[in-house]
Amino acid sequence: MARLNLIAVLLLALGVAGVASARAGGIDDAEAGRSAYSRGDYDLAIENYTRAIRSGELSGENLAAVYTGRGIIHYIESQSERAIADYSEALSLDPGHVEAWYMRGIAYWLQGRHDLAIGDYTEALSLDPGHANAWSERGVAYHDKGQYERAIADFDEALSLDPGHVNAASNRDAAYALERIQFNPVHIRLR
Repeated sequence: MARLNLIAVLLLALGVAGVASARAGGIDDAEAGRSAYSRGDYDLAIENYTRAIRSGELSGENLAAVYTGRGIIHYIESQSERAIADYSEALSLDPGHVEAWYMRGIAYWLQGRHDLAIGDYTEALSLDPGHANAWSERGVAYHDKGQYERAIADFDEALSLDPGHVNAASNRDAAYALERIQFNPVHIRLR
């Protein structure tokens, strides 16, 4: 649920700030997509975002924001391959688009492609070292690979940026527990 709330905030930000300099047709469709998304009408949102993309009226950064917005809807609808394709297109248009790197990382993680997820989170962090959620999500990917020390370091960084980051705190506790088990196994001697 927390991830969906974060996605809603990201999508609204992309809809408001991401397409501001476009001409009327493309921006109108992008705004209609954002509005449909906020009402929970994902089919209409995808239709409007697609129309904005096809309008030919959006420039690189703006077009990247619309692809990212459509990718978020595909992600919500559990269409990870479509989401990844949209995030990848956004990144081809704007390699500095932090949220596209971050969201593609989440989509890769959901597919169990942890190395690709880690790579995307790392790229997002190189562009925005203050992205607490990217630190936390990269920690989750390291955790899933059994790399608990790296996971703990990432959770610690997320918590240093956002001391109230509940997921980072609970995930760090779990990583600590697993690290202790991994490195300090309890041996039971049977008689």
